[in-house]
Parts: sequence; C-alpha cells; structure tokens
Amino acid sequence: MVENSYRVWLVPILFLRIKSYYLYDLVICFIAALARFRYL
Repeated sequence: MVENSYRVWLVPILFLRIKSYYLYDLVICFIAALARFRYL
C-alpha cells in the first residue's frame, strides 16, 4: 500500500523533471540558433 502511493507520487515528479529538462533543451537550442543566425 505504501509502495503504491510512493510510486504514484514518484511518476509525476519524474515526468515533470523530464519535461522541464526537455523544455530547457529546446530553449538552449533556440538561443543557440538565434546567436548563430545573428553572427552569420
């Protein structure tokens, strides 16, 4: 019972962390593309 509740709480946290890392990667790629376009 405790293990199930722990798993239920753990999955959304991992999903949010993965999603936030994915968003950070998109933002970094976008900024890098803008910088490359500006310097070219």
